Amino acid sequence: MGDSTGSVAVCGDGMVTGDEVCDDGVNDDSYGGCASDCLGFGPYCGDGVVEEGAGEACDDANRTAGDGCNPDCVVSGTQLSCATYDTPLDGGTVSHVAIDDDGTVYIAGGEQGPGGFLDTRVWVRRLAADDTEQWVESWDDAPNTLTAIGGLAAGAGLVSIVGTSDIRDIFVATFDENGTLQWDDVEFALSGLSYITAGRGVAIDSDGNVYAAGGWPQAQSTFASLWLRRYSSSGSIAWTDVVVPSGVDRPGGLALVTGGLIFSGRMADGGVWVRRYGTDGNPIWTETADIPGVPAVATDSMDNSILAAIPQGGGTRLRSLDLNGNEQWTTIDAGFELAGHCISPDDTIVEVGYVDLMPDVPHLRKLDTAGNEVWAVQISPNPNAPEAGMGGCAVAPDGTILAVGGYADADVAVPFVCRYAP
Repeated sequence: MGDSTGSVAVCGDGMVTGDEVCDDGVNDDSYGGCASDCLGFGPYCGDGVVEEGAGEACDDANRTAGDGCNPDCVVSGTQLSCATYDTPLDGGTVSHVAIDDDGTVYIAGGEQGPGGFLDTRVWVRRLAADDTEQWVESWDDAPNTLTAIGGLAAGAGLVSIVGTSDIRDIFVATFDENGTLQWDDVEFALSGLSYITAGRGVAIDSDGNVYAAGGWPQAQSTFASLWLRRYSSSGSIAWTDVVVPSGVDRPGGLALVTGGLIFSGRMADGGVWVRRYGTDGNPIWTETADIPGVPAVATDSMDNSILAAIPQGGGTRLRSLDLNGNEQWTTIDAGFELAGHCISPDDTIVEVGYVDLMPDVPHLRKLDTAGNEVWAVQISPNPNAPEAGMGGCAVAPDGTILAVGGYADADVAVPFVCRYAP
């Protein structure tokens, strides 16, 4: 406050001199201002005193974000905004959200199909800073084909989706940042087979290479083989790896690490299969873990892989693996059923899902880097419709948390994006 240009202190001249702490030229002890004697500040966010009249909801006297009270004196988990979006058919939901390197937000979902079974087509939206729609593009393999989206990624000026078309075909579609389709690829799987034939994960590296993953059943087998493919930024196939690990029956998730990526799947015996690949498609290591459920995977800045799975009886289990596949820690929460998880810039973990006492009402949780709960709040996209189906989450560069999904309004699913303080 003010400039230090002289040695004689004159409180009120707008310059900090001598033993003055501040001098804003007014010095009226107002909020965010300077004391009348220039030897201290007026009330401010961070002084440990909650100034409700100035809009403070909390003040824990530190500058740490995400610890319950943020540096702007907003309580962690405060709902900052919620936006909804129109769909041309019978409603839909936001199933995935991704944030580009520059903080641009993309969401993806589907338009509700007949009887609510799968979708008639899928869509991608780019959002402005206030979450209003900048553009929306839809994709379908053929008119009235039932489609389901399985993953969304953004990076290097591209946004990609992966999923299942016509129940048995696998699709990958990539758009540029203006919503123009750059390329798509539809792979015919095995006619007449079940929903296990699917695209379930996608990632984009800094060079614009697209990695897509999923699974399909083996011939004359009840188990799935898994597939992983790398595309160039123009859509040409660089390599494909078809994995037939014994006992794996469902693809899980896909995430980038330094020099490669992590791919996961569910074992039929209740465990998890995890493999690290190099960017050339060669496996580096393979691990199995006693985590029941289909494992989603997210990675932090230290290249730790955070696996999250829902056991058959409910609840959520998290496990952290380092870059070499070694277990770091494991947590079990029988009272929380996971819908999605994501990693913050500070490597804390965010979960969206449901708690036992309110099985249809979604909640948002922040966990520390060891998987311990820091805070939890209810997600409320519409106060008049507390029940909602959750998609996933993402964390913006400033720590703001985005949670996506859909809620019912007059039997029509309304897609939403809600933002929360870290």
